[in-house]
Amino acid sequence: MLGELISETYETELETLGAWMEQEDTRRIILDKRARNLGFAWFQEQNGKIWWTMILGS
Repeated sequence: MLGELISETYETELETLGAWMEQEDTRRIILDKRARNLGFAWFQEQNGKIWWTMILGS
């Protein structure tokens, strides 16, 4: 396990990834050269709020 990213602010996966890439700490996890496996998923609450998560591993 190299890292887990979680966000609940954005509407699309591209908005979420773009926001993560703008932050130094989350960008470092995404660009880690050891990362060989990843999972990217979302969950939508009944009230419409969307949660995004990405897990990266070597």
